[in-house]
Formats: sequence, structure tokens, C-alpha cells
Amino acid sequence: MKKNIKQASELPTWFKLEKYNFTKNLKAFGWYEQLTIRTLFICEIQQSFKNRRSFPEGLKQAIQTVRENPNSDMLRDNRLAEYYTPKTNFLDLLNPKTNTDNMRGILSITIRDYMCMKYFLDEEKFAYMEKWIAAEKEGDVADAPWMDEPLYNFYINEIGTITDVIWINLASPDSFIIESFKKYLEDRRKKQKPKNFTPKHFRESDFNNWSRWGLLPFLDLTILESELLENIPYRVLADAIFPTGEGNEETIRKTTKPLAIEVIDCRILHQLSAQAAHDIKDTEKS
Repeated sequence: MKKNIKQASELPTWFKLEKYNFTKNLKAFGWYEQLTIRTLFICEIQQSFKNRRSFPEGLKQAIQTVRENPNSDMLRDNRLAEYYTPKTNFLDLLNPKTNTDNMRGILSITIRDYMCMKYFLDEEKFAYMEKWIAAEKEGDVADAPWMDEPLYNFYINEIGTITDVIWINLASPDSFIIESFKKYLEDRRKKQKPKNFTPKHFRESDFNNWSRWGLLPFLDLTILESELLENIPYRVLADAIFPTGEGNEETIRKTTKPLAIEVIDCRILHQLSAQAAHDIKDTEKS
């Protein structure tokens, strides 16, 4: 479908700004859920373009569900749950009421986690270590100079910027462990230096700004652009997203669009999921 949209009144009838009023009350979990849904849509769309194929029917129906109700529930809206259940573990993370322990900042890795670690590590070095371990006697496979380097040096994707695996000496007093962990975390943050990413604790003021700057309606119109095969002018986006006098083309270009690019980063989603779990645990205690 290709259609030139020159003014906000020409947008499809499903787009109504008042349908996004719920964003004013979203906290960490709500933003995590809604951003996850849009991120999955965008990833699927990009994959369709890359493979030069039309959008899958299930994706079209899932997008239509969100257009009918932008505050869709990924666990309960059938067209969303049915399409994404076999595709992603995000559905497990989306229910912090039953899975909060697995989403918090520190947890014990499972045997499944341990066995899957090899898929995140440098394949050549992992294979060398398997030979080293399997050697019948010491010296059959020479020690490599990198063997005692931290594990995070060998991750092959961005998982090393959001996770790490460490030993904890439980024979040490708690005060020593806590002090050592603080030092480890300080050093790890310095060495990590992920591009364009700094972990932070999102505040209510952040969430209020996400709502005020039209984050969700902007993402939904960005998805629409993929169907139209052309960009919607910033002027039209501003007229559609902001109430009169509250935003303009410059707001879209300098604030809303950069923010949208930032928050659909998987690291932000992991951060929001952990924060949501923490908030829910704190609520349960009170």
C-alpha cells in the first residue's frame, strides 16, 4: 500500500490520540509491555523487508489488535499471544507477577542457562577450551594466553553488555561480599562502556515525558510508515501526536524520534523488566 499523507486528517481512522491517554498512568511494567509489543512488530517488519516477503498474516492481525486497542495486553489478547508465544521468551518476562525472581538484578543461573552459555561465546575459543578439558593429560593441549581472561571478553553479541557470570565465595562474610561486589560492579561498568547506553533507574518523570512526547503513538505511526512505504512528514506527525500548542516538527525531530530509537533497544527492555520486577516485589512487601 502506498499513499501520500499530507495532513493529520488523512491518517487512518484507527488512529485517535485520545486512545493513548492511558500512557499518562503507565509505570515500569506497563511501559515494558507496550514497548515490547512495538519492538517485536518492528523487528518482524524489518525481517520481512530483509527477506523481501510480505508481512505474515499473524503479524498483520497482531498489529490490527494494537490499533484497535493501543493498551493491548500481550498475555490476554489472543491475536498477540497466539502469534508471539512460539517465537519469543518475552511472554515469560511479561508476567512479573509469576516470574519476578528471574527478572531481578541478581539470580542464580540454572543448568539450562549454564549449558546455553556456549551459544553466546566465541565459537573458536570455546572449541579450544573443550579440547583443553578433554585432553588425556596435562600439556596435550597448550594453555592459551587468553584462558584466564574474564568471560565477558568472549561474548559474540550484546549479551555481555547486559549480563555477566561471576563466582561468589559464600564462605566470606556478607560485609566482605557486598564490598567486593560494589568494587566489581564499579570496575565492570568502566570496562563495559556500551555504545550509546548508560544503565539508569527510570523515574516517574521519565515515564511522564514518554507520554508527553507521544512515544507510543509515534511508534505506531512509524509502523504505519512501513506499510505506506514512505515517511510521514514531521509536520503531520506533530499535528497527530501533540495537542495544540504542545509540540511541533522540531519536537518530533529532536526529542520524540531519538527517544523512540533509544527505548526499543533490547537493553532498555531488559532494564525495564528488572525495574518492574523490583517494583512489584517492593509492593508485595508493603
